[in-house]
Amino acid sequence: TEAQALEWAPIVRDAELTGGYYLLPEGTVLLPFHSMAAVNVGHLMWDDFLPIYSILSMFEMLGGTLMPLRYVLKNRPRALWATCNLRDETLAQCKAFFKKFLPLLGVEPRIMRSTEDSILSITDGSQPKSRYVCSSKGAAGLGMLTDHGLKTHGWDKPDYEYSHNTGRGPVFNSFRNFMMRNVGLDPMKSV
Repeated sequence: TEAQALEWAPIVRDAELTGGYYLLPEGTVLLPFHSMAAVNVGHLMWDDFLPIYSILSMFEMLGGTLMPLRYVLKNRPRALWATCNLRDETLAQCKAFFKKFLPLLGVEPRIMRSTEDSILSITDGSQPKSRYVCSSKGAAGLGMLTDHGLKTHGWDKPDYEYSHNTGRGPVFNSFRNFMMRNVGLDPMKSV
């Protein structure tokens, strides 16, 4: 199923790390995530940005440098329906939307990478000493933090049997204020 395609668990690589690894700067939060339909700005906001904000808020990691890493599935013959990598044109649209809207998260668009286009820049001119880059802080697991959880966006009648967002008004308001501040707007000031 599509849900099983998104199952993930870390792989412990103790033996391979004896040769060393690179560490992201202190205060950087590595955030691997799978984008589900960022070809639509509404999905980008509620299925990517809201869960990212929510998990950072829950673990008190807001305020650090965020390094989002869009995970591209490798365990299936083709991308999931509606995802960025389904077609070349959807990938181009996703990249354009991420570039335009990442400042709402306080992220410079040039920092955003996927597992297919990650880069390691060695600034001292030496050759890479390891293929591993680690972070002292990280967060993952956004699925149930979306605006719909396990629901299918209103496609099926059971989607209307319960509300996934009951009591989340303060989170939505905090998310709004966070995004406004990141682009230099005062959320308490009328426009």
